[in-house]
Amino acid sequence: MDAPAERENRALKKILIALTVLLTLLCGCDRQSDNPEQSPRMRIQFDWLPEPEFGGFYAARMGNEFEKRGLKVELHAGAAGTPVIQMVASGQAELGVSGADDLLIALDHGIDLVPVYASFKESPLGLMLHADRQYAEPSQLFREGTLAMIPGSTPLRFLERKFPFAGVKLVPVGSSLASFLSDPLFAQLCFITSEPVEAEAAGAKVKVLLFKELGYNPYTGVLFTRRQFFEQHREEIARLVEALKGGWISYQSNPEPAIAEMHRLNPTMTIETFRKSTQIQEAYLWGGSREGAGLMTDVRWKELATTLKDLGLIREIPTVNLGSAQGQ
Repeated sequence: MDAPAERENRALKKILIALTVLLTLLCGCDRQSDNPEQSPRMRIQFDWLPEPEFGGFYAARMGNEFEKRGLKVELHAGAAGTPVIQMVASGQAELGVSGADDLLIALDHGIDLVPVYASFKESPLGLMLHADRQYAEPSQLFREGTLAMIPGSTPLRFLERKFPFAGVKLVPVGSSLASFLSDPLFAQLCFITSEPVEAEAAGAKVKVLLFKELGYNPYTGVLFTRRQFFEQHREEIARLVEALKGGWISYQSNPEPAIAEMHRLNPTMTIETFRKSTQIQEAYLWGGSREGAGLMTDVRWKELATTLKDLGLIREIPTVNLGSAQGQ
């Protein structure tokens, strides 16, 4: 996955995104794909480069899961700062992938979006620590040492509200692991499938305190679309969800073909890191049963919305109208 500095920094841009979307909508945009009389083109915009977190999408494409369901699907890689929510809301892409917390903030700003599939049922977000660092309870981690986080980000605000910061030095998280590798009291935001793999490859021994263990567990890798597009293409969205289920099960069962393709598109990640990350993410994708791939619940969304409201990130708890993947 991408470095936390790139993934979580979107929380700082919500108001600007909302204003930009409003201006774009007022000026008009290309809505050709919203014509219910046509088989729609489905451009899926990712928020980062081709990596294991998108493996199911690429496996679905390579296995013709889209084509055999009569779907015209395009996969578009992202980069640092890709405004996925803005692009979907303005019609530059029919669907996008983002975090559940980002979508709730967008809904609170009046952007009418529908989540249809959650790649990760359990959040892989955590704090990376050195393996020999001892603490009796998590609050002790915020009394000494250095903590690298994204200033103003949702995870940081959650930690500040849950634990009193007394003695810990707070610094912005960066893309380099040099500070972590050199300081035994250095802790940093991470995705369990990314930074820990890289740190161990560099010779460090690490452990991860997951945010879900602390009470913050947003769906990750959520596929979403505009309300208008969803209403006009419910049948196609349902077929897309089935294609993704097949793609994800195929990827985790036999990842090598899709790994080779993603590595071709993103050679900055080594084949070995692709493989290790793929193995690690298995436990976070479906929460125990592959049959539940992609499914979301109203309860989880409401719990997250309540947390965000308590943090002051949203004004009210919005109604999340789940798409084809609603259930269980």
